[in-house]
Amino acid sequence: FVKRLADGRCVRTVQFAQQIGMIRHVVARYGDASTYMAFLDVDEFVLINGRTSLPAILNNAIFGLYAGVKLWSTVMLPSSLSDMRPPPEGTLLIQRMIKQLASHKLDKLTPTHTLTKSIVRPRYLDTETFGHIHELALQPGYKYSKKMNVGAKLLHFRYRYMSTFMQRYQKNYSLAGAGAQAKHQRLEEWMKVLQKAFSSPGSIVPQLGLLRHVSDLKTALFMRWERHRTLAPPSFVAAMLKDAASAANKLSVLIVAEGRSGSTLLGELAFDPRIDFSYTYEPCRMRGSNEAALYAGLYFGADCTRIALATVTCGLTFDEFLKLRSDTSAFERHSRLGHLVATVQDPH
Repeated sequence: FVKRLADGRCVRTVQFAQQIGMIRHVVARYGDASTYMAFLDVDEFVLINGRTSLPAILNNAIFGLYAGVKLWSTVMLPSSLSDMRPPPEGTLLIQRMIKQLASHKLDKLTPTHTLTKSIVRPRYLDTETFGHIHELALQPGYKYSKKMNVGAKLLHFRYRYMSTFMQRYQKNYSLAGAGAQAKHQRLEEWMKVLQKAFSSPGSIVPQLGLLRHVSDLKTALFMRWERHRTLAPPSFVAAMLKDAASAANKLSVLIVAEGRSGSTLLGELAFDPRIDFSYTYEPCRMRGSNEAALYAGLYFGADCTRIALATVTCGLTFDEFLKLRSDTSAFERHSRLGHLVATVQDPH
C-alpha cells in the first residue's frame, strides 16, 4: 500500500489502507466460522423494523448468487445547534439522541456511494480487489441483494453531541497531511448539512427506534463489568455502570386480575402517584379512541404476554408505543405520566 517516488518519498497508494488490512485479517481469521460479517463503524447501529431478528432478515435477503446486502445510513442529529453542554458522564448515544435527518436526499453534499455499509457472506468476498468500505468487492458472479432495505437500516451518529462535533470541527488539520485535510473538508460539509437541517421545516423527524434496547444494553454492561472487573473504573465508566446497575435492579410490577375486581383502583392508588413508577393501564387492549367496540383489543394470549413484558421492561417498539398512546382513555386518564406525555404535541 506504499509506493516510493523518484525523489525518495513514500506515499500511500490507498487512502485508508488500514481498512484493507483489517478486512483481510478478519476474513482470514474468522471467515470460515462466520455466516455473515457486518463492516460497520462504532457510531453506526442497525435498526430492525419490527421484531424480526437480523439473522432471519439476512437469510431472507442473501441466498444463491446474492452474497451481501448494503444498508443505507440515516443520519442522527444533535438536539440543537446551540446546545454546547458536554454529555453527562456515562450517557448512551442511543438514549439521548432521538432526532434524525428526514431523508438522505437532504444531504446532497455527501457522495451517495458513502452512505452505505455492507453485510456479507465472508466466503464470497474478493479481498484482493477490495472495492471500498462502503461497498466491498464480491467474487465474480456474486452480487448484492436489494431486499434488505425493507427489513433494516443503519443509524449513523456521525455528529454525536454538538459539543463533541465542534471539538472535531475546530481541530487544526493543516499539518496532518492530505488524508486529514480531506477529513476536515468532510466536516465542513457536515456542518452545512446540520445548519440546513435545523433551518428547513420538515428536515428533522423523531427517531426512537433504539430506545427499547437501552434497558437491555445497560443491564448487559453492568453484568459484564461484574464478571470481569479487577480495578476501579474511570469516572465515566463508573457513571455508566451506576446507571446500568439501577436499570438491572429496576422493580417491575405486573397486575393480573379478573375484570371488575378492583385492579384499576389498585394500580392508580399504589403506583400512579409515585414518581419512581410509570403506570400503564391495560396495555394489551390498545384499542384507540375512535374504535366503536368498547372493549376491542389488539393483543391476546401469548401476544398479550409479550406486550406486557415489553411494557414493563421499556421494550415497546415505536409503533407499539404509538398504538398505546392512541388509546387516550387508558393512556391519559389512568396514568399521570401518560397524561404529561400525551400533551407533548411537537415530536421535535
